[in-house]
Amino acid sequence: MFPLLCAVESLIKEIESLRVSVSDFEVVDLIGKGQFGQVHLVRERGSGVLFAMKTLPKRDILPERGSARFEEERDIMALSNSPWIVTLHYAFQVR
Repeated sequence: MFPLLCAVESLIKEIESLRVSVSDFEVVDLIGKGQFGQVHLVRERGSGVLFAMKTLPKRDILPERGSARFEEERDIMALSNSPWIVTLHYAFQVR
C-alpha cells in the first residue's frame, strides 16, 4: 500500500508543477486600467507568446460584491467562438 501512496503523491506533485501560474508570465507593459482591475501585456516565459492579462483584486470579486458578472465574463470568453470576442487562454487565482 505504501508504494502506491508514494506513486500517487509523486504524480500529484508532477501535475501541480505543470499547472500554469502567474510566475509563468513576464509583465511587459500596462495596457489599461478600469473600474475593477488592470490589463497588462505579458510574455509567456516558456514560449515568448504575448498575451493580455487582466488582474482583479479579490475584494472586488467576493460574493457580496456580485461576482456573477466576473464569472459570466470568464464563461463568455472561454466558450465563445466569435472573432469579435477575446479568447480566454488561461484563468487562475493567486492566494
